[in-house]
Amino acid sequence: MKKQINMTEGPLIRNMISFTVPVMLASLIQVVFNSLDLFFAGQFCGVDGTAIIGSTTAITALLTNFFIGLGVGVNVAVAHAIGSKNEVVVSRAVHTAIPLALTGGLLLLIIGFFVSEPMLKLLGTDVTIINGAAEYMKLYFVGCIPMLVYNFAAGIFRANGDSETPMKLIIVAGFVNICLKPIFILGLKMGVAGVAVSTALAHLAAAILSLRMLMKRNDACRFEIKKMRFHRKELGRLLALGIPSAFQSAMFAISNVCIQSAINGFGKAFVSGNAAANNTEVAVYAVINSSVQTTINFTGQNVGSGNIDRVKKIFKSAVFGTAIFGTAVCAVVYLLRMPLINIYTTDPDAVAGGMYRMMFVCVPYVIYSVTDVIAGAVRGLGASLTPTIMSFLGICVFRVAWQYTVFPIYGTKTSLFIAYPISWILAGLGNLVCYFIFFNKLKNKLQKSR
Repeated sequence: MKKQINMTEGPLIRNMISFTVPVMLASLIQVVFNSLDLFFAGQFCGVDGTAIIGSTTAITALLTNFFIGLGVGVNVAVAHAIGSKNEVVVSRAVHTAIPLALTGGLLLLIIGFFVSEPMLKLLGTDVTIINGAAEYMKLYFVGCIPMLVYNFAAGIFRANGDSETPMKLIIVAGFVNICLKPIFILGLKMGVAGVAVSTALAHLAAAILSLRMLMKRNDACRFEIKKMRFHRKELGRLLALGIPSAFQSAMFAISNVCIQSAINGFGKAFVSGNAAANNTEVAVYAVINSSVQTTINFTGQNVGSGNIDRVKKIFKSAVFGTAIFGTAVCAVVYLLRMPLINIYTTDPDAVAGGMYRMMFVCVPYVIYSVTDVIAGAVRGLGASLTPTIMSFLGICVFRVAWQYTVFPIYGTKTSLFIAYPISWILAGLGNLVCYFIFFNKLKNKLQKSR
């Protein structure tokens, strides 16, 4: 058994940090894992290779984020069951989660295969790269089944206080990815297509290892193939908690797809630089927003155990800790913006475009992190739909409305990117109100039951 953090008892701050650090490292490794695609494409396939992957990022995120968002339901449902010490429900949730991941991955593969090229055309992708981009996307979606299996399994481990195992598994998968990239790109001369194939195989390694580790457990989270089935009640619970989060992830991606169509209008070099900056932002997100997983799981277990005072302390610690740490991270990243962009591209026009985006999006990224932590706390309370609505209105609706009203008036990059921090502030305020409403409802409910 791996080290498990006691979420309901003991020193809170120390336990939260102990849980967060492996989550942060795993997220960073996964970012590096994903960024390898852009890095190898830029180094061995030129600006066109970087632009090919950059032009697909918003679309792949749109499709994959929905199903990955379902993993939040796994986190919360398992954490609640563990907190209430209901081993039967824990086991049923585990054996429902894995077939849900397999089914979701299969659907994602089918959808991605048929919509890749039409969506690239719809977004006005440069005609010189559209064929390569479509091929890359179709091969990328081959790895979606194992990708979801790993993500759902990681949610199970973390809900039980084990954040070290997902970190170790992704390290192994990342090593596999690094070893396979040169073989497929240079050895087999597959170009950008080889980037996607090696990534899919690395996802497969992570999935197999995840299931093997779950099968070796000796507690309620132990996975047995013969017990794998959809338990109706647990499936309903997973979907009720996960679908709103899934829709939120998809809606974020939809708004980003709309913005990507505007970015495409600034030329291929800017698309390439924007992709490089976006990868840096993903790394920032991984570092700062590791506290979201901590908030969801700690809140979930303590809600299950009825420890309302500890739930309140978790919220305060997560919000203030994220704000302080996030500010420091964003400052360091902005100071290092030039070498960070150069990792992916050295083209002068692309670098200038990437640095421009970082000024308006990466610097205030701490606002998004705090917003996401607040939303995670609401989900940990068991209310998944409300933060989705707040984020939908504050981020998705606002950004799309901004792009089709304010942006056309000015038509500048500044008028496009400034929508990001404004939308984060709006969503954060909405989620903060929701947290206090649901926290007070839970507090009153627990007081009446005593």
